[in-house]
Amino acid sequence: MAILIFGIGCKDSGSNQNGETGEVNVYYEEETAAFEAYQHSDYQKCIKITSDLIRKDSFNASNYYLRASAKWAEGDGKGAKSDYLSSSNLDYRVSDCYYSMGILEMFLNDAQAQRYLEKAIENYKGPGKGVELSLIKKKLAEVKERLNRKDLNPKN
Repeated sequence: MAILIFGIGCKDSGSNQNGETGEVNVYYEEETAAFEAYQHSDYQKCIKITSDLIRKDSFNASNYYLRASAKWAEGDGKGAKSDYLSSSNLDYRVSDCYYSMGILEMFLNDAQAQRYLEKAIENYKGPGKGVELSLIKKKLAEVKERLNRKDLNPKN
């Protein structure tokens, strides 16, 4: 499965909630290690580190987002979708999360993909804030075209 993952970063995330400087530094180092593992295509390592980070701080949405992207790269669409939902529920890169879930669903369920892509447009924050609107609209048009073809020829 060909996958295109857009710029992912955990550097803009909040620190953990314990407020202790030493532990915050270790936490930040672990976030950095997870991001570097992802950048070097070591998705299993990224998943392990982000899972540990999520156990430490379940409100850090960027870790869910990064783990979702690593799971997607590993072919775990169901796990990726769950983490994208967690990230969006924590109000992190909501449009990007819905876009990614829409792309995942394009391989499984066009009607669901359409709903997610429409939510991506609804949550779009503007240029330079994630996946570009023109790309989301292009993918939505592809899904609608396939759905239209299915309606016109139900045997396909």
